[in-house]
Amino acid sequence: MPRPRIDKDNLRSKVLTFRCTLVDAKDIKLYCKSHKIGLLDLVFLGMKRAKPKQVSYPILKGIKTELYRIGNNLNQLSKALNSGNKTARILASARIKELQELRDQLNQINEQIK
Repeated sequence: MPRPRIDKDNLRSKVLTFRCTLVDAKDIKLYCKSHKIGLLDLVFLGMKRAKPKQVSYPILKGIKTELYRIGNNLNQLSKALNSGNKTARILASARIKELQELRDQLNQINEQIK
């Protein structure tokens, strides 16, 4: 009878290392031994339980608000220009000036971030 084939995709051939304190190393070994699991299984358990922290950047809130305003203005502009109404076109030109001001504000914010 031939030997079963090895699934190379599931072969554990990579080695990852990390640094920890002597106390942490002892705690990890003790935990694995008492729960009868390997270190890799412990890592997988931690990955399933841990949720990535969401980082909040206050400056991005302002940028998001400005982008919503710009998007709204662009929608109003396209609607006005596509309607063919002369009054709407005049209003659209006023909106273009507002958009230019918003663009300048966003450029200033961008410079502050850099």
